[in-house]
Amino acid sequence: MNLDDSKLKFMKFFGLMLAYFFCVALVVHAQDINGIQLNSNEDNLKSLNMISVTIGGDFVVNGTFPASRTETVDQFVTRIITDYQSEALRTTKEKEIIDIIKSKLGKFAKRNILLKRYDGSSINVDLAKFRLTGDFSYNPYLQKNDVIIFPVLNLEKNFIDISGAVNKPTVFQFVEGDKLSDAILFANGLNPAYKNVKYAVINKLSSDGKTQTSKKVLISDNPLLHRGDRIKIIADENKKENYKVLVLGEVKQPGYVYITKNRSDIRDVIKSAGGFTEFASLRQSSVLRGTNKENLLKIKALKKLYESDKEINLTDFENKFNLSNLEYLSMLRMSDAVLEDSVYFLIDMKLREFFGDGVVDFTKIFGQNDSAKTHFYVKDGDVILVPEKSNTVYVFGQVNAPGYVPYKQNANYEYYVNKAGGYGEDYRDDIKVIEGKTKNWISADESTKIYPGDFVYVPKSPSRSFFYYLRTASFITSIASALATVAILIINLSK
Repeated sequence: MNLDDSKLKFMKFFGLMLAYFFCVALVVHAQDINGIQLNSNEDNLKSLNMISVTIGGDFVVNGTFPASRTETVDQFVTRIITDYQSEALRTTKEKEIIDIIKSKLGKFAKRNILLKRYDGSSINVDLAKFRLTGDFSYNPYLQKNDVIIFPVLNLEKNFIDISGAVNKPTVFQFVEGDKLSDAILFANGLNPAYKNVKYAVINKLSSDGKTQTSKKVLISDNPLLHRGDRIKIIADENKKENYKVLVLGEVKQPGYVYITKNRSDIRDVIKSAGGFTEFASLRQSSVLRGTNKENLLKIKALKKLYESDKEINLTDFENKFNLSNLEYLSMLRMSDAVLEDSVYFLIDMKLREFFGDGVVDFTKIFGQNDSAKTHFYVKDGDVILVPEKSNTVYVFGQVNAPGYVPYKQNANYEYYVNKAGGYGEDYRDDIKVIEGKTKNWISADESTKIYPGDFVYVPKSPSRSFFYYLRTASFITSIASALATVAILIINLSK
């Protein structure tokens, strides 16, 4: 092949390559033009769908905002609220301020909202009903230049209150034309737990608030309501509730036990919990009942602990959960170390709150045959505490080494005092045994029974200064002088 043929072939190849790249360039250019047209069409479509909507009245923000023709009033309002909230919360991290902002943003009327069209027509919007029924007639789609006007929300004056045999007792915004069926709708319907629900009582208060009229109506009549009506849906009393007690500690199956309303005997409850374990201390067992705020807090804490950890150490719990120095108050109540009656009274009044239903003696209830005297009926919400047997006696007061001493059967108080290091220098010979559960004080002698969990207290002989005896002598002298004066008067009068 000569040189001219080689040049010719090269020229043909080069021409084909130029033609190929030219075609590619044309295709790419066409795609770019087409993409520009598509984007332009999308922008045009968006511009065709975007409209302006104005918000007025008692709403968190007023003004004209962009909206879509595909948005309903509820979607538009929710979006405006969300955007406004995000912007408001962006400038603060204070929890209190955040809570205030969130609460205020939710306080606007959701009924009787006026939607005014550009053509002059109006629609009554009811977002509360829409959210309960899903009926879009209460929540129309937006149109260009719509105006949404919110009324003032005043649930103190413009309200309906409904309670009784409904799923959710509530107070809602009244709108002219509301009927009994609307009130039941806002209360999430009649409660199916109640049978034969046929009547309602509508209470109407006079304008001066001094008189009230009540009218019993058939629910099926669906009467018209008026502003400020208070409705009670009446039904036969239903006592079918989830009554239960919590049993903790030394039982074989600790946990919740289901009971009847105030008619379940504590022995049946313990039986349902599997019975006591061999380590159960009946002397220290108790029933915790919500008769005061301290007990309510204690019950709440125990239930919360049980939900998170089924194994609860009652001793550790008692040591950590000392709300009102209950043990200290319990010991002082029966002590003869306090002389002022007013102090006795205050202590008894405080303890009355804790033991309003009496102390439950488990040793009597579970240690005798069935009789009326040994019955104890638990109540819904009670907590039964069965602690582990204590094998110690606590010795304190005027002893050299106060603390826990291992229990010894039939040992008297002298044994425990000696085990605690013996008497201190200023002790008073009036030893007390304090019962572990009842906190009853007993003057100790050789025959006094001591049980595990009890306390032995050695009181202190009080130190008296010279001025104490001087004041006492002065007091006695004044009394003697007064008596002498009275005696002289009596003698003179008798002459």
